[in-house]
Amino acid sequence: MKTIIALLFTLIGYSSFAQSNLDEYKYIIVPKKFDAFKNMNEYQTSTLVKYLFRGKDFNAVYDDKLPEDLKFNRCLGLSVDIKDDSSLFSTKTIINLKDCNDEVVFSSMQGISKEKQYKEAYNEAIREAMRSFNGINYTYSGK
Repeated sequence: MKTIIALLFTLIGYSSFAQSNLDEYKYIIVPKKFDAFKNMNEYQTSTLVKYLFRGKDFNAVYDDKLPEDLKFNRCLGLSVDIKDDSSLFSTKTIINLKDCNDEVVFSSMQGISKEKQYKEAYNEAIREAMRSFNGINYTYSGK
């Protein structure tokens, strides 16, 4: 019981720490081609990630269509990176947000799918990983 309570307080502290870190950034930069994939927007991963971040009130933009202020100050945004830990029987993804110094600011939980078709599997795994952002009420603070 004590372990569960300690774990709960740790997670609450971690989520509030992540909240303050994410509020410092104005944009989420979504690449058209993730390093984990061979082709641009393969399995519609870029489109899905941008859509899901917009649904959570983040200002998500593609890396080839940056706003003027972000072009001049890349540190206003966080870059999205998908880590693909898939195996033979399951698709596993982790979503990392990196700052302008390539430091990981936020890392999601691992999303897992057992679907056989790649498009459906990545869709399900990314959606599950994005659940890590559910408790975050993002508001750009402008620091």
